[in-house]
Amino acid sequence: MRRSNYEILKKETQNLALVWKRVHGIAPKEVADKMDKAMLEWMVELTNCLALWIDKGETMSVGELILARVNLGALVEAWLRFFYYVFCVDYWKKPKTKKSGSAIKIEKLEFEDLKTFSIGILWDDVKNKEYLWVDKIQSMRNSIHILQYRDIGNAEDFLKDIEEYYNFVHHILECLPSVEEELDSYPEGYESNVYFD
Repeated sequence: MRRSNYEILKKETQNLALVWKRVHGIAPKEVADKMDKAMLEWMVELTNCLALWIDKGETMSVGELILARVNLGALVEAWLRFFYYVFCVDYWKKPKTKKSGSAIKIEKLEFEDLKTFSIGILWDDVKNKEYLWVDKIQSMRNSIHILQYRDIGNAEDFLKDIEEYYNFVHHILECLPSVEEELDSYPEGYESNVYFD
């Protein structure tokens, strides 16, 4: 039986965390060192937490919707940061810089930096559908800042964004180098077929 897009996301995120923590000797040293420090397990946990909001569905309260938006926004930011960890060697060839001209470390890039730096890399321009979606997710994630109104849509809008998130993650995955076949063996817990039970 084919899994739902959400179940597939959970499996893909788990696989990614398991594999990329084992890239010493496969990926460049700089990338492997980044993965040692990356909290990929948190990406797995935050992905698992999406079930809270999916299960609530259209019965979500406004408070729950705000937290759901924060959950989704944190994941989108995490995937963008992970992408630049994987391509950190390329990033350092032409990094994002401060006004002073000094380079910004990937760990210090804010969501806005990650989004705008990705123009010409993950999306063509600010009119690209995916860029506009990430921009919307960022804005809604920032709704957690109390006393500053932001339109966060409703529960139905959030559930549609979960489907779009599936497309976003797949776009990132398609851009990553394949390291699985370089491993001596799959890590415990890795699922080779994420699409079917």
